[in-house]
Amino acid sequence: MKKFIVFLLLVMIMSSVGWELVGIIPNDFFETNKDPKAKQFIIEMLIENVKIIHPHCRGAYIKFVDSEEDKTLSNIYAKCYKWEI
Repeated sequence: MKKFIVFLLLVMIMSSVGWELVGIIPNDFFETNKDPKAKQFIIEMLIENVKIIHPHCRGAYIKFVDSEEDKTLSNIYAKCYKWEI
């Protein structure tokens, strides 16, 4: 029973590490800047910032979500991953 409780606590801690807001970008940025390297540069820059904030990170998953407050902006979220998978 003791091992099960410890296991359950570890699962709860691991699942609580989630998406973190790392930036905001205008929705029309990629429309005005057609170069695909622009998006790649921004994503790489954000991943490097996440690595600085969380030194244990080997990288991050990035997702763009439309802002609920201002529809002209996108919120950029990152989720750190520790092992390169």
